Amino acid sequence: MELPVCGRMGALAAAYTVEKFGTQTHHFTLAQFKKRYIINFNHELRY
Repeated sequence: MELPVCGRMGALAAAYTVEKFGTQTHHFTLAQFKKRYIINFNHELRY
């Protein structure tokens, strides 16, 4: 996996965390993550 993709995935996962109150209250499915990745980065996640 390319380093820029890893960075974008980390940033997106972190966004889920800061949107919720508490340290372990966030969750998402792979489908939700892929959809949001496309919306935010205008690029399809193919993994």
